[in-house]
Amino acid sequence: MASTRQQAACEDSPFTNAGMGSNLNLLGEIECDASIMDGKSLNFGAVGALSGFSLAAFKRNKRKLELAERVETDFIQLKKRRQSSAKENDSGTLDTVGAVVVDHEGNVAAAVSSGGLALKHPGRVGQAALYGCGCWAENTGAHNPYSTAVSTSGCGEHLVRTILARECSHALQAEDAHQALLETMQNKFISSPFLASEDGVLGGVIVLRSCRCSSESDSSPNKQTLLEMDKCKALKHEARVIGLDGLAPMVKAMKTPAKTMALQAYNKNSSLLRRDADGTNLRAL
Repeated sequence: MASTRQQAACEDSPFTNAGMGSNLNLLGEIECDASIMDGKSLNFGAVGALSGFSLAAFKRNKRKLELAERVETDFIQLKKRRQSSAKENDSGTLDTVGAVVVDHEGNVAAAVSSGGLALKHPGRVGQAALYGCGCWAENTGAHNPYSTAVSTSGCGEHLVRTILARECSHALQAEDAHQALLETMQNKFISSPFLASEDGVLGGVIVLRSCRCSSESDSSPNKQTLLEMDKCKALKHEARVIGLDGLAPMVKAMKTPAKTMALQAYNKNSSLLRRDADGTNLRAL
């Protein structure tokens, strides 16, 4: 699956908080969270606080999502222990990696992988392992005019309380998806009653929406569309990154040359959100 291959590349990088680059917990060990969702079958698989496995090892076997491909982590942990003093000064690292993909038939999938907070308590499970919080994928159906895929990043506790991945997927069903996403981030995240006790919130999403259409590509400069012809029908795909309060978009964690291509797309088709001075309203830059 393309989403797992992309995640594997990010997990192999020492510059992302996933796989080899994961933050250490208080015991100086790596514990990772990861999940994947298939929009066609709606199957969901996840692991939490797990050491020694790669998200890329997820594979389909009949009706089950199984884990395979054991990876060695002793040398990784040794390397990270040597770097633990540097990590102690960078406890705000939240570079979760995620992927949203669509195939030529319009089937979507989403994945997310994270090493969690630096110096977290052993056994802590973040949004990357929880249903509806770290990722969401759903094909077009009777009640869904669009196929959608979402992956989130940020403070796990904030994303879990608001079930942000699923909320954003629902927002993408609106005709004006961009405005619906902004309103969702404002009303369901920034101003969520479940986060009222927090001094500040941190979160971001990468989303993809796909639909079958017969019209020509939207010429709006704010949208980048991809048309794939399949038996005289067109598949229209729209992708957008929503970042909040300086959170680095997940595409920036990708390797070169994929990183360069992703950044070019990001610069043309992204929204960075900032709060007003009083912290109430969310605006697109």
